[in-house]
Amino acid sequence: MDTYLDIRTLSVVTVLLCFSYFIGLLLLQRIQEPISGLNLLAAALLLLGIGILILGTSNTSSPLNGMLANSLIGLSYTFLVHGISRFRKTPFDYSKLSYIALPIVILFIAYFSYMSPSENARIISMSIYILFCTGLAIFANTLGNAEDLKPARFILTVGLSIEGCFILFEILWRAITTGTGAVESALIIHQIALISIILMIILLGFSITWMITGRLVASMYDSSIRDGLTGLYNRRALEELAPKEMARAQRHNDHLSILLIDIDAFKKINDTYGHQVGDSVLRKAAKLIQHATRKEDISFRYGGEEFLVILPATSLDQAALAAAKLRRLIASANLLPSNVDQCTASFGAAQFNLNDGWEKLVDRADKALYMAKDSGRNTVFVSESANCYQFEDRLKGQESAEGHTVN
Repeated sequence: MDTYLDIRTLSVVTVLLCFSYFIGLLLLQRIQEPISGLNLLAAALLLLGIGILILGTSNTSSPLNGMLANSLIGLSYTFLVHGISRFRKTPFDYSKLSYIALPIVILFIAYFSYMSPSENARIISMSIYILFCTGLAIFANTLGNAEDLKPARFILTVGLSIEGCFILFEILWRAITTGTGAVESALIIHQIALISIILMIILLGFSITWMITGRLVASMYDSSIRDGLTGLYNRRALEELAPKEMARAQRHNDHLSILLIDIDAFKKINDTYGHQVGDSVLRKAAKLIQHATRKEDISFRYGGEEFLVILPATSLDQAALAAAKLRRLIASANLLPSNVDQCTASFGAAQFNLNDGWEKLVDRADKALYMAKDSGRNTVFVSESANCYQFEDRLKGQESAEGHTVN
């Protein structure tokens, strides 16, 4: 161990790891969309590497070198907390606490360097601050709102915990150990300290890279199931989600309804105002549909100017009421640049029957939509078994009593 894991060798390995991961994180930041907190994490590794380099190559008896090295290492852990807080989108920025505590720790180190020189007291002061920062970093990682992979978050917590546990052990050891044996043991403690830092750096770099990769994969998948124009789910997503919703309705013996929505005279809108206005109408209509339905409802762009909405736990009457509200919202919205023309939509509603498949359900809703278009547009038709009829708002108070609220 003395031959291969001496302090100088471990210091060199630690510095090289810090600089390598610093460069790697910066490259990750440059080859894709900027990631919040990544530059801070890279800066933390750079400062940590420089601080360890100063401790390993400079005259350790110089108070000035010790002050500079400890200040850089302390700032590196502060940046670590700040970077993880931003990267994991933690509601409370825990780095505020570390920034407040850092000047206090530096004052303690200065006091034990010049006023009352004590290497042991300096190390304990810095160790307490590092333990404080690793604890804050663990909280920031655990309580973050970013939807990152659980295994990657766990590995980051493990890396920080290893460092924190050793620092706690070192604090206790230095507080109770005295005498000539303490000098010999201090060399081993120093070696283990560097090993714990190496493990933390490796696990930090691995977990952060894994989380970034997971975000990229999730973003690519989300893009593949989203319509580029409206932001709603596309037909591919419909093929995945529709069977799941039908299976859930069958399993819980619950209602399931769908709405087919078609923008009226959309070809005329394109011919009159141009395709840019037509695209704008689709985007605005999609936003209305998405904002006016419940969180559990799923909206899709079904075709050129057609939308489909899956309404879980919704009866046919409730679906018709929801369609009527959406119809009025679209008719009253200013979707066209002209105050003369009005943009409206037609609706077809159908309820899932246990004996029906998805194709039959959509076919019945499509027939209801066709009748709504054929009867003059801007209306709601409902498909009930083999019959289709025009829905009428009978009792306005029924809308709230039915339990399907449109915001």
